[in-house]
Order: sequence, then structure tokens, then C-alpha cells
Amino acid sequence: MTFDCSRFSFDPKRDFAGVVLQQGRVALDADWNEWLAQLARRLQVGTLDALGQAVVPRETPDAFRIRWSGDTLTIGPGRAYIDGLLIECHGTAPGAWSRALAEPAADGAVGYADQPYQPAPPALPAGAGPHLVYLDCWRRDLTSLHDPSLVEPALGVDTAGRWQMVWQVKVLANWAGGPCVGADLDLGALAADLRPSGGRLTVTTGDPPESTDPCRIPPAAGYRGLENQLYRVEVHRGGPLGTATFKWSRDNATVATRATAFPALDRLVVESLGRDERLGFHDGDWVEVIDRRRELANLPGELRRLRPDGGVDPATRTLTLASPLPDGAFALGDDGDYLLVRRWDQAGNQYREDGSVLTDLSVAGADGAIPIQAPGTRLFLEHGILVEFHLEGEGGFRSGDHWTFAARSANTSVTALDRAPPQGIHHHYAPLALIRQPQAVEDLRVPLTPSSGSIHVCSVQASDGAGGAASLRPGQSLTVDRLGEGLAVLIRERLALDSVNDGALHVSAEIPYRLPGAYSGAPQGAVVAYQPVVLPGEVALANQGVLTWTPYGQTVAFLADLLAGDVARLGNVRFESELEVFDHGGPRSQWGLAPGNLVIQTAPAGTSPTGARAGALPTTAVHRYRVEEGAVYAGLTADLSGTGVVGMVFDWRDAENWSYFFVENYWGVYSGGGYPQSRLGFVEVRDGVIDLERRSEHTLTTSHVMRISLDIKQTDDRLQFGGRATFSYGIQDVQDTDWQISAKTFAAGSRLGLATAGLGTARFSRLQVNYPGQAPVTLVPAGIAQRLLARLVLKRSLLAVADPAGTPLGGAFAAPVPEPDFETWFWLTPAAPSYGYRYGYGGGIGGLFGGIGVERLLG
Repeated sequence: MTFDCSRFSFDPKRDFAGVVLQQGRVALDADWNEWLAQLARRLQVGTLDALGQAVVPRETPDAFRIRWSGDTLTIGPGRAYIDGLLIECHGTAPGAWSRALAEPAADGAVGYADQPYQPAPPALPAGAGPHLVYLDCWRRDLTSLHDPSLVEPALGVDTAGRWQMVWQVKVLANWAGGPCVGADLDLGALAADLRPSGGRLTVTTGDPPESTDPCRIPPAAGYRGLENQLYRVEVHRGGPLGTATFKWSRDNATVATRATAFPALDRLVVESLGRDERLGFHDGDWVEVIDRRRELANLPGELRRLRPDGGVDPATRTLTLASPLPDGAFALGDDGDYLLVRRWDQAGNQYREDGSVLTDLSVAGADGAIPIQAPGTRLFLEHGILVEFHLEGEGGFRSGDHWTFAARSANTSVTALDRAPPQGIHHHYAPLALIRQPQAVEDLRVPLTPSSGSIHVCSVQASDGAGGAASLRPGQSLTVDRLGEGLAVLIRERLALDSVNDGALHVSAEIPYRLPGAYSGAPQGAVVAYQPVVLPGEVALANQGVLTWTPYGQTVAFLADLLAGDVARLGNVRFESELEVFDHGGPRSQWGLAPGNLVIQTAPAGTSPTGARAGALPTTAVHRYRVEEGAVYAGLTADLSGTGVVGMVFDWRDAENWSYFFVENYWGVYSGGGYPQSRLGFVEVRDGVIDLERRSEHTLTTSHVMRISLDIKQTDDRLQFGGRATFSYGIQDVQDTDWQISAKTFAAGSRLGLATAGLGTARFSRLQVNYPGQAPVTLVPAGIAQRLLARLVLKRSLLAVADPAGTPLGGAFAAPVPEPDFETWFWLTPAAPSYGYRYGYGGGIGGLFGGIGVERLLG
């Protein structure tokens, strides 16, 4: 506190609850300030105890809400309570008067670069992240030097100072603390420069050498100064021992003035040279030059010595420095900027307690600050006052750490400090958001809700398949092999270990129940019900706030077998709800679902896209699913009967623009008659017409195809085509057919489908699309998904919150009623296929029919 005060007497350990004035007594600033400190502490701790460490009230729900659009980060207006302190963003526009608040409501988000208390903030990190956006706030001491409007014009002199709550939104790049970020976030554990100060100070008096001068106060008196003083010791440059330095003042650093002109790097014109000879500037004094930007950045100013001869010019109110300031370091500006010059009282030789000289501040090259010595070395300030520094914890000294103590000549006393922590500056932090490139924002603010005994779930984490973890969102798919690595529930509170048990956390899967074949008329009946089954697993408290569930190996094997052998239908499906039919002007086609929801096309429809009638379009059944970004493979399997065409539609944009990959059975002609023939082909349709210039064909053999697998793989610069055909005599592969096509990738937002032409009956048993590291997305069989509905349930009522020592909170902190369960759900799917997987379909014509799989397209 750089206020002009007699002393600061508040001590919370004395439990004073108020200050009572008495009649006829002298009014002291110390009494008023002690009452202010009592009241401020009462408000802060009461708010902290009632609301928690960092909350946003529902009356201002956008308070400090982070939004990110493009390269712009904005901060929502409103109030937040951080460690019991009221922090407010007033926005950028005047809001309407609020009856509930009896004041104008905040309005208009503040830009990151336009923060009121952070001039020129650092650039936002450019990496993918995640980056932690957090709030840094503290109480700042303000006088009329900072804000001249505090002076009453009728008086012309300053009266009282002010406290100001300062806040800054900052970003910690490449956050490594995990996604569970609570209001009690310990940023210091990850960022050394955010740790609380470890600086401590001991103040006492020492025995001076004996003197025969009768005018000197006897040594036993302690403080030997003739004036009552309020001393201030302040860390100038922070850091560890050996790096940190300090400065001191006998007047609480209140001998200061505001610069009005800066004509040269070694000269400043100031408003005042001081009140009088004692409280003013003198030749040879050490002064600190500092501006608003450095103060708000918690950076020290530049220490300079006034010239020993002619350093102070009363006629022009000019201070001349013995050495110039850095070029460009300071400038006088508008909009509340200021440039201050503050006097400090260290000078000349600085002595250790044993009388040896630590440093001489009068020699050329001295920087004006005193090196902080290791514990055990006490330094003399003046008049018998000794100071000793200590470090506690992992934090070093921080620039701006300060201590004050009163010295009184009447009884030679000095306020004793014993390893006292700094009186300021105390920073308070709260997480606001996690941001990821390009524009993802995860809000981490905590709404104001009662928290006693509550358990707040941050997120559920699952394996990401690459050795790490990722949040499991509701409705997300999770492969059974990744489930086998376990799930973790991240909780903000500490949990009592003895409350963690198998009943507190469980995962269930809904197993399909099929109607027996005797009732359904088919070998495998339809699904008529689902039976939730709790999956056994190990529940453990892996770390404070991390509750894990790990299934047994047999459980994972059971689920894998179930998903591989039983396709779970999620309800009765209509063909029209899955596929959309286009006949393209040809004969009306007939489509339906065969047992098992395989798609069949019956009755001739469409005509051949090759040969004499090459201009005709086939009939198509296009799936309503739209391809997502990053698809790497699409495949189809179909059975044919006789001549005609079946194909896989891809790159479907609309009914006029699409492509398809097909196989055709036809009869070749020779002089003695005809013979069976088949070929693979590729066709592009643009603006409703087949592009004959971009049609490609590949003859298979002199026989008709009975079953075909068509495969398209995405590579870096092209699509590769391949297939495997089953004939009556065996199987033939078509490898890596490279056709020059317009579509270089599976276009996001396009659709896949089926095509037939001139064919009596076709049966489609597979249409799927693959994405890296995921189970295939199955489109045919229609309405079929190889997935189970799984749920994770956390029984909050079976868990107990613990205090920091790990002891369960009970009594008044026990939840009065059981809390509702936390539940999330996800789809459980087969293990993501390795590219060594071969699609297998048993039975039917041709026996086992393998997809192109590992050897060609996916290898």
C-alpha cells in the first residue's frame, strides 16, 4: 500500500470485529484503515465461504464468458466472484437500467486486445492447443498520482486513496493439466511464474557500536531514528536467491510525483518536487521511473540515481538522471496513461549485521537495488533496523512483494515481523475456458450453485486409440477394444477413499433379445426387446478426482463376440427411411428389404450404361447418409442373377451429378452364337448425362459374375478402384484400377448408393464407408448397425466428498437428500478394423466371398 499513512495495524489473528470512536480523542488514519481492513476481510471471507472459490451468478450469465471467432477472442460482461472478491467486466456499451441490480446492466463483450487493465496483451497462441484461458485479478492501490480526478478541485490537494479491483484475461498455451479444470485450479503447479510468492521477511533491531556522543539515543533503545516512520521494503526484481533484489523507503514510498514532460532520456519535468525538504527529491537520490503499462504487468520500473550535482532544478521542476533511460521504454500518452517518479531511500554503502559492506550504491554502474541475501544474513537499513529474507515453498520472490512496518521514536519500537509473508500483491486466479484451433471453446466457468457435499463431474474420458485419452461425449461411438482400456470419470472434488466401491460406478450394455425362429418363421428372429446387463469391472480411485472403471477381459471378449455374430437392429425400419430411389426416367423399379434387412431390387429396371444404349441412366437407391470429412474407403457387395448391371454410387451431389462403379454381365457375340461375358466399369454423370469421354471399362473373363465386391480406396492424390468377383468356377481379383476421374476424394456431404440396370433381381448385402481408427459405418443392411447402447452411471449418493486431508466431510456438509445419479451414454461398436481385415460373407452363391481388403486397397 503506497498510501501516506501512519501505520497499518490490522491483524486478523486478534479477532477484532469493529472500531469504536471515542469522544474528545484524536482521529487517526490507522483506526479508519483498520476498520476498513476488518470490513473488507469480513466481506471477502464471507463471500468465499458462501459462494466458493470462483463462481458466476445467474443474474449475469455471460460474465467473463469466452467466445472465439476467427482470430478474435471476446470477454462477456458481468460479475464474477473470485476468492470472495467481486470482479466485474462492465462491457463496452451502456446497458439499460436494471431494477434487480439498481444500476445499469453491463452490455457489450470486450475484445481481448481492449481489456481495461491489460494494455497491449500478448498475442493469442497459434498452435492447435488446447490453451487455457484464465482470469488473473488483484487489489491495486490507487492515489491521485494514478488518477487526478481523485483530487477535489475546491481543495486542490489529495485526500484519500482508493482500492481498485484489477482483472486481466490471460492465456496459458498448450495446457497440459487435462480437461478437468475446477475453480480451485492450481496454476502454480504448471506455471512457475504463477506460483504464490515464497518470500518472507523478518524485521528486528540490532546493537550498534558504543558511542560517547551524549546526543545519540542509547543503544538499548532499539530504533534510533528521531522521526516516526512507516518503512516499506519491496522486491524490485523477482526470482530466486542470487537473482532477486529489493529497495526500501522510510515513507512507504509516498514521495512520488507525476511527470508532465519527457524532453530527454535523462530528464523529466514533474508536477511537484515534494511537500517540503524532507518529503521531496534531492540530488543523488535513487528514484524509480514507472508507467501504467509496467504497473499493470507487475513489472518493476527503471531505477536511476539523480545526478549528485544539479539533479533537481526547482525553477523548472526538472529531474536529471545520472544515466539515461532505455530508448522507447516509456512515453507520455492519453487515455489514463501516466509516468511516475518515485523516491527510494537506499543510498551509499549497504551493510551486513557484522559491519561488512554488501554493496556500494554510489559507485558508477550500481543499479540502485540491493541483492537479497540467503537466510542467516541480516542487513542494516538505517537507525538500527535489521531485515532478513527467507524463502518458503516452491515460489520465488515476486516483483512487487512488499512489507510495511512502523518505527516510533517515542519508545524506540519497530513493528516486529517474523518470517512474515508479503502484504501484497496477492493474485487470484480462475479458469474461464479451454480453446482449441480453429474455434472450439469449452466453457469452464462455474455457475453459482450450492456446493456443500456435491460431486461435480467434469467429463468422462476414454482411450483415444493412440495411447492418450479423450472426452467421451453423449452419443459418441466407442469401439469394444478401447472400452477394454477402461473409462475414467474426472471429478472436481476430493473423494473419500472408503466411499469408492463397485456400486458407485458401473457400465451397462443393452443386449438384444430375439424372437425365437419358430415364432418368426426365419432362422434368426427379429429383435423384440433389449435387456440391460451390468458389465463387471474394477472400480478404483486412481488419483484424487479420477475415478476409473476397467472391465474384465472376459467381459470384453463377450462383447466382441456378440458384436461380431449378432447384428442388433434398433427398431423396425422402412426402406424409404433409409434409401431414396431415382429411376431417372426409366421403368419404375421395385425395391425392398429381404430377411436381415438386406436390400433387394426386383423387376427389371433401368438399362445398361454400356454398349448400344450407353446414354441411358441406371436406377439408383441412394442412402440418406452423408459422407463426413476424412473418409478413406467405400465398399459394396451384391449378388447378381443373369445379365444386367449392379454398381456402387458415390460422389452423389444431386440427381444430376454423381458417379458409379459397376459390374455388368452380358452376352458376347461370335459367328456361332453367344457366350457369357462380364466387365467392370466406371461412369461419371454430369448434368444428368453420362460423360462418354470419361467412361472406363475392364473386361473380367468369359463368364458371368455371380457375386461382386466393389472397393474404392482414398489415397493422397487419387481414388483407387478394385474388386473381387465370384464365378461358378472360382474367384478373380481386379487390382488397383486407376481411372482418371474428377473426384479425387470422397467429397464431404456427398452420398453413397446402389445402382442396377437391365437386371431381374439383385441382392445387396454390404454398403459401407470407413474412417481412420473407427468402426465401419454400415449403410446396408438397411437400418442395421453393429452397435450396442451402453450407459455409464455414477451413483453420487454412494460417494462422499473429502476435505483436503482426505477425511470425509460429514455433519452439516453431508448432502441432506441423495443427489441424482450422473449418467452418460454411448454406442459400443466392434473393434476398429486393421487394414488386414477381409470382409467375409458365408453361404449363398459362390461360398465365401472376400472383400478386396488388405492385399490391395487397404494395405
